[in-house]
Amino acid sequence: MGTFLARRLLQMLLQVFVAATVIFFLVRLVPGNPAVAVLGDNATEDQIQRITAQMGLDKPVWNQYL
Repeated sequence: MGTFLARRLLQMLLQVFVAATVIFFLVRLVPGNPAVAVLGDNATEDQIQRITAQMGLDKPVWNQYL
């Protein structure tokens, strides 16, 4: 019973990791800036830069993933 639960837990963790990775990279493939999507088209450049920094979008992709 213990090995069954351990195997199922490992499978669940692997599935969550794969799903999170796929979703992360699919979001990166969508054209446009997520900060502009949050703020709207009438946002100023200062607002866009502030939201970009808050969301961590100014960091490298590997750092964003972590």
